Amino acid sequence: MKKLFVLTALICSTAMLSACGDKTVNGKNGMQEFAREYYGDDTLILSDTLNNDNQELAWFVSGKAPDELCYATAFSVEGDDSYKFIADQTATQNISDIWTCLWYGTIAFHIENPECTEIKIVSSQGVEMISVDTVPCSKYFSYKDTSELDYYFLDKEGNEIIG
Repeated sequence: MKKLFVLTALICSTAMLSACGDKTVNGKNGMQEFAREYYGDDTLILSDTLNNDNQELAWFVSGKAPDELCYATAFSVEGDDSYKFIADQTATQNISDIWTCLWYGTIAFHIENPECTEIKIVSSQGVEMISVDTVPCSKYFSYKDTSELDYYFLDKEGNEIIG
C-alpha cells in the first residue's frame, strides 16, 4: 500500500511539473501570473530578473520582512518577450531580505536589504567585489568549485551584514 501511494505521488508530481514545463508565458506580467498560480500565492510580485544566455531567473517576493518569502524561478527565453518555465530554483535566505540560489553554474543573489551595498566573493578564482547600486537588485557570479566559495554582504562602511 505504501509503495502504491509513493508511486502515485511520484506520477502525479511528475505530471504536474511536466505540465508546468510546457507553459509558455508572455512578458514579465505572464511570469508573475505563472508564479502566482505555480506557488499558490496571489500576492507574489515580480521583484527582479537576471538574464544568463537564453535563460531568465525571476525573483518573486511576497509578504513583509521578516516574514517575507522569496522564490527564484528559471525560464528559458523562447523569443521576443516569450518565456517557458524550466524549474523552481531553491532560494535560501542568508540575511534579512537577502537570498541566494544556485542557477546553472552560477550563484545568484537577490538583495532587498537597503543596508547592502556590496557583495564580496572569495573563491579559488580570487576575490571579487560586486556593487549593489539599487534595491531590489539581482546579481550572479559564475564559479568553478562551490567548495571553495564564500560570500559576504557588506554595508556602505565595508562591514559584514550579520543576521
